[in-house]
Amino acid sequence: MSSKDLNLRINQRRKSITNRELLIAANEGQQQEVQLLIKDGADVNFIDCDGNTALHYAVSNDKLEVVKYLLQLPAVEITHENNANATPLDLARERNVKPIVDLIEEQIWRNASQTISTYYPRHSKDNTSWSTKTSEVFMEATFAGNYLVPLQVDDVSNIVKFKYFKDN
Repeated sequence: MSSKDLNLRINQRRKSITNRELLIAANEGQQQEVQLLIKDGADVNFIDCDGNTALHYAVSNDKLEVVKYLLQLPAVEITHENNANATPLDLARERNVKPIVDLIEEQIWRNASQTISTYYPRHSKDNTSWSTKTSEVFMEATFAGNYLVPLQVDDVSNIVKFKYFKDN
């Protein structure tokens, strides 16, 4: 084995250890450790043998501050399903932890709004934001499984459903 191959294997092993340390830190709610590990190159979307990410671990253990931190990272995969077909939102709902459910739903709304604006730029008179009644109606209907499909925005609704919500 050449020294180049050996160095590659050592680096891969270090990366694997760093990623596993990230899962442990998220599980234990060690926000500063999570931040340092990600800064040092840990993969925020690293998946363990059960299909769980750091976000799954933080949600499963009610680690609100870690969840907040992870959700603000652009690379975090918020809708990843583990081997039991559970997303972080599913886990938060199962545990009935409203602050975490609210955070994840808000982030899904932001992501959906960003996706929509990519395909359908907003008009200057459109001031829709998270705090508007429209978004409350959207969230209530969407997360209850009753998708709203206003006739004039069928395409937008379909994009959001396809990208962010799994079929029931």
